[in-house]
Amino acid sequence: MKKYLILLASGTGSRFGTDCPKQFIKIGDKMIIEYTIAASDCELFDEIILVVSAPYIDLMKSVVASRGYKAPVRVVEGGSCRKESCEKGVAAINDVEGYVVIHNGVQPFITKEDYRDSLEALEKYPVVTSGVPCVYTILETDGNGILKRIAPRVQCFGDLGPECFRLSVLRKVFEKGRADSEFTNLTGIVMKYKLGDIYVVKGNPKNIKITYPEDVIYAERIINGK
Repeated sequence: MKKYLILLASGTGSRFGTDCPKQFIKIGDKMIIEYTIAASDCELFDEIILVVSAPYIDLMKSVVASRGYKAPVRVVEGGSCRKESCEKGVAAINDVEGYVVIHNGVQPFITKEDYRDSLEALEKYPVVTSGVPCVYTILETDGNGILKRIAPRVQCFGDLGPECFRLSVLRKVFEKGRADSEFTNLTGIVMKYKLGDIYVVKGNPKNIKITYPEDVIYAERIINGK
């Protein structure tokens, strides 16, 4: 089966606090999204589908043409939210079945090994996500600050992604969850509608998501090897 990577880069970056979406902020001589594409460009994928908002389509097509990535990279227009952008990325795939990995464009420190671990797990499970073991004990409250449950820490992970699906299951996710506003991540929809088991792969703690300006400082240190 073919393996597809969907890179999401159509967000507005409202929490970042700048006019330019954070995926297009430069660190050194490259945009964050360029680092993410470069980290993802490997023989594991038959195609990379880059989902961006309309104002940045021409820019990213130019970047893709100039960089000469090993894997074919296709640029498609995203939607108004993460779930809609995921669906538009999947709509660009014509196959009946396949493996689909969905990764955030502002997580530039993903590794080939991270992708390989997820794809290998996808051979056994219909849905796979990645997380890091929690270093803090998780306290679950009732919403009013009253402690209701202390979750066993050895069973708890911090969600990192990527989210990985067999294509047929992913299409069911959109059928069930298109009008569901409860979840922004697709694995939450899988759980809610009982669409299959979700296996959690132990992820790479360096695979951070750049969300706030201070995250850029940390990203610069990783890129510069400090």
